[in-house]
Amino acid sequence: MKQNPYLDLSKPCPVAASLNLINRKWSPMLMHCLSQSTQQFGEILRVLSPISKKVLTDELKRLVDAKLVMRKQCHNTVVTVEYSLSDKGKSLLPILESLTHWGLDNIEHNQLDLTYINKLNSG
Repeated sequence: MKQNPYLDLSKPCPVAASLNLINRKWSPMLMHCLSQSTQQFGEILRVLSPISKKVLTDELKRLVDAKLVMRKQCHNTVVTVEYSLSDKGKSLLPILESLTHWGLDNIEHNQLDLTYINKLNSG
């Protein structure tokens, strides 16, 4: 009988490893925000309010280190930094969308934090 590779406890679980990349409170929302367009730090901070500057900085660094987000420093008259999803980050979007639909279908409405979703829908 062939062994199921997902049950090989001598190797890291690919599901757990994948979830570890996006298991922070702000990760899915940050990735959704960047899926809309390339954005600067202040724009992201405004959209994801009430996230703090420190938490956003830490989260962006973590996602850049994981190669899910790209950081580009632009040398204009004022140096700016832009963030966008990498191809690897974009490949997670269908999974996050599926998780969104699953959550809406299976989690009680009063348990969902719709603050961010409502903010996105209002413009």
